[in-house]
Amino acid sequence: MLGDVLMKPVIETRGIFVFGFVISWIFGREYADHTVKDLLTLPYSRAVIVTAKFMASFIVSFLLSVYILLIGFIIGWIIGLPEWSWDVVMHSLFIIFIVTVLTILLSTPVAFFASFSRGYLAPLGFLVVALIFSQIIAAIGYGEYFPWSVPALYSGMTGEHIINLSGVIMIIITSLLGVFSTLFWWLYADQH
Repeated sequence: MLGDVLMKPVIETRGIFVFGFVISWIFGREYADHTVKDLLTLPYSRAVIVTAKFMASFIVSFLLSVYILLIGFIIGWIIGLPEWSWDVVMHSLFIIFIVTVLTILLSTPVAFFASFSRGYLAPLGFLVVALIFSQIIAAIGYGEYFPWSVPALYSGMTGEHIINLSGVIMIIITSLLGVFSTLFWWLYADQH
């Protein structure tokens, strides 16, 4: 089906790795380049800096998704994929949008690991572990209870679009924990 072909590049579990890399780079690069002390001398509160970094990472991640989606549409049009209809495209776009938002929300704990480890390699290790567990937990049938498995299940990786309220709540809680733990770290940790 056209929708499945269009969605695969954007919403496979690799999406969390791409979004996580973006947020890891935005939060961890200041430490790797030793410019965090310069950033903290700016006349802005640390909360404003963290909020701006989160906003930048969300915007970049969403724009990357749009870019990949447009490339997918162009390639699909060039090779002449069958079943090209407005209903299929709109349904696919809706699913892609939901999965993209869920996946971007799940990248917030990466910011904490980037800040806590003062770099960008440890958060990438966290992402690899989260991806491995999301695959294993989904394979044994409990993916709807592990936040990093929920977007892939909703995308239809198992053949049907599975999502429940508890999975969405877990994603929201995980996202908020990532945001507030990062904010707490930036506000109260010694940044020298």
